[in-house]
Amino acid sequence: MALFLSVADMDGLVADLLAGGYPPETVVAVVYRATWPDERIVRGTLENISHMVKRAEIGRQAMILVGDVLKRQGELSRLYDPEFSHGYRRGRQDRAEKGGTALLTALPPVEELFGGAVAVYALTAAGCRLAGRLVRDLPGASGFLSRRGAGEVEVPGCTVFPPGEFSRVVEENWERYDGHVFIMAAGIVMRRLSPLLRDKTVDPAVVVGDEKGRFAVSLLSGHIGGANRLARQVARCAGGEAVITTATDVQGLTAFDELAGRLGWSIENPEMIKVFNSLLLARQSIGVSCPPELFQRFFTVDDCLFHCSAGELSAGGEGFQGLVIVDGKPGTVFDQVPVLKIRRPRLVLGIGCRRGAGKEEIGTAVTNILARLGCDLSQVCRLASIEVKRDEEGLLAFADSCGCPLVFYDAAQLERVPVPTPSRKVLATVGSPSVCEAAALLAGGGKLLLPKQVCGRVTVAVAAGKDG
Repeated sequence: MALFLSVADMDGLVADLLAGGYPPETVVAVVYRATWPDERIVRGTLENISHMVKRAEIGRQAMILVGDVLKRQGELSRLYDPEFSHGYRRGRQDRAEKGGTALLTALPPVEELFGGAVAVYALTAAGCRLAGRLVRDLPGASGFLSRRGAGEVEVPGCTVFPPGEFSRVVEENWERYDGHVFIMAAGIVMRRLSPLLRDKTVDPAVVVGDEKGRFAVSLLSGHIGGANRLARQVARCAGGEAVITTATDVQGLTAFDELAGRLGWSIENPEMIKVFNSLLLARQSIGVSCPPELFQRFFTVDDCLFHCSAGELSAGGEGFQGLVIVDGKPGTVFDQVPVLKIRRPRLVLGIGCRRGAGKEEIGTAVTNILARLGCDLSQVCRLASIEVKRDEEGLLAFADSCGCPLVFYDAAQLERVPVPTPSRKVLATVGSPSVCEAAALLAGGGKLLLPKQVCGRVTVAVAAGKDG
C-alpha cells in the first residue's frame, strides 16, 4: 500500500491500519521530499513508526509505504532498471559486456542486516545528537558520548565519558561489540584503533560518519565483519549515503566472504579470500561445490561461476581456475587448483507461536525462514521458546519430528537479553519484550544470524550454535 498524506497524525493512521487487520510487525517506510537535498527516509514497523517519524521531525506530507514489498522478497521489477530495454528506452549494456554479476546481488532481506551489537561514539555536540538518533534507530546499539559534546543532557541508551577518556573507552569496548560507529574524523579513529587491529577475519566492523549524517564510510572489516552492511544501515538511519570502497562491491559483485558474512557461514581457510576475490574480479572460471538448490538460490550461472558436480570434484576441479567447496569433507586435499572452504553453521532456533499453531504450520515457517540463510533442518541442533509454550502441542510435535532438543526459558530470563526487535505487545502478553530472539540467543550462546521473522502465526529467530 502507498499513501501520500500529512504525517502530522501518524498515530491515527497507525491505529486505522491496525484496526484494518495489519499486524503490528508490518514493515513501514516514510519517505519525505524524495530526491531533494533534505530527503529523509524512516523505516520501521507499525509498532514503532509513529515514534520514529516524530524523532525525525517530519510533520508534513510524505509518501508512506506499507507492507511486505519493503522486505524486498521475490523478483524486483525492472521497469526503472537502466540495463533493461523496452519500447521507450534502450538498456545500458556496460555490465552485460563485462559478463554480469558473479553472485546474486538481490539476496533475501538478510543481506542488509548487520545482526550484531554496535557501539556508537561521538565527541562534538552535533556528533552526539546524531549518535543519539543512531542509538535509538539501530538494533542492538549503545552510545558512548564525550561529556564535552553531550553536555549535561542525558541521552537514553548512551554512556557519557569524561574528556580524555576516549581511547580507554574504545579499548574496553573493542572486543565487546561486533561493530563500532564513530561520528568524527577518520584520522582520529585510525590513530586510536591502530594498536587494536589484528586481522580482517577477526576484527569487528568499523564505520566512520560525519556529524551531519551525510556519509557513512565502511572503514574496516567490510565483508566478514559486516562493515559494508553496517554502513548502509547507518546511512539509512541518518538519511545519508553509504561509502563502500571494496573492489568487488564497486564492480557490482558480491565477494564470497561478503556472502559468508551475510549468511553466518564461516570460511575455514581465510588466507584464500584475497585469491578468490582476485579471480572474481578477473572473471576467471570458478567451480562451486554445493547442493544444487543452494547454488540456484545464491549463485547465478554465469560465464564466471559454475556448479561443480561430484564427478568434477573427484577430478580435483580440473578445468576451473578456483574451487569453492561448501560443507566439504574435512581433510580433503586438492592440489590442482586453489580452494576456498566454506562451512555453514550449526543453528539454534528461537520459536514463538500463537496458541494452537500446528506442527505443519511451524515446520513450514521454519523451512522457509532457514532457506533465507541457505540452510536446512539438518543444521539445527537446538530449539528454544518461552516457558508458557511448554504445553504447546504443535511446537512439541515439531521438535519431536525433527529430533532436536527443545528448551524453555521463563519470561524473567528472556527479558534480560538485549534484542534487535523488542515488542511492547509481546511484553504485555508474556512478560518479556522478546520470545524468539531472546530464546535463540540464550540457547545458542552465539551471534544472532537472523532476527525475528514473522510467518503467519509463527515467529522464528536464528542464532549460531556454540559449536557453529
